Amino acid sequence: MEYIDYLQWPAMVVTVASAWFIGSKRAYRRMIAFLGFITSNALWVIWGHHADASQWRSWLLEANLAYPGQADVHLQDFGLALQAARDGYGVALSDEISSSRDLDEGRLVQPFALKVPATMSYYCLGSKDRRTEPELGILIDALVDQAGRTIL
Repeated sequence: MEYIDYLQWPAMVVTVASAWFIGSKRAYRRMIAFLGFITSNALWVIWGHHADASQWRSWLLEANLAYPGQADVHLQDFGLALQAARDGYGVALSDEISSSRDLDEGRLVQPFALKVPATMSYYCLGSKDRRTEPELGILIDALVDQAGRTIL
């Protein structure tokens, strides 16, 4: 984990605290919330730009292409990035699961067979009470099998 990855935790804490302060009847607390949201947005943008850029750097390195630097545009929302690619405004990095329907139906194309590992981690979360349901067990087993990992 790189040092910049630690920005996501303060950004999350400031966002949650600001959300709590914004509902106050006192003007100074709402001002604290406003300043907190600005601060958290700045932290998220810095962290998100780094995370997105690192995935592009990994992909470009595998493709033996030069990183264009700051010439590229980063959309912080994955859904917006995919929609921009669907609408012909550029390209997006995506995983096979999120893009499979768009690829199958021709809305998106995979111009290269190149694949790089994701830099982010994803978790399957659910109620502990429902863990014993057979359907949920089948889903978790399929996800673990797909990922080639075990749940600790």
